[in-house]
Amino acid sequence: MNLKIRNNIMAGILLIFCAVIAMISIVRQNKLERTQVLTVGEIYHYSVGGRGNAGGIWIDYFFIVDGIRIEGSSRYLTNEIKYENLNKILYKKLPVSYSFKNPSISSLMILPKDFAKRGITFPDSLKSIIDYLQ
Repeated sequence: MNLKIRNNIMAGILLIFCAVIAMISIVRQNKLERTQVLTVGEIYHYSVGGRGNAGGIWIDYFFIVDGIRIEGSSRYLTNEIKYENLNKILYKKLPVSYSFKNPSISSLMILPKDFAKRGITFPDSLKSIIDYLQ
């Protein structure tokens, strides 16, 4: 098999892999939107940047469902949240949306866009947090 054919096959496999990952993400988001429940979670860790995550912030949180600790991570961009102020929300309790059918499908709700995406009004109680994160 010549190099051109092999490269085309590899490109096709990569494209299929990316499409499958995108479909899984879309299915998970749709499931969350259809079966969402709001609860309170606590932020316990965050990381900024890093290999393959330039311009990104991962915020790790947990919440309790039926006595079981469920952990999750939400990604934000550094132009959405000032990473210099993230230590101010460490160990804070914030809203989390999760699927009651599968609690491992969850999303932290900090920014107004998070609430708008779920069709929920942004609560006044979070405006003070937004002031030092943006």
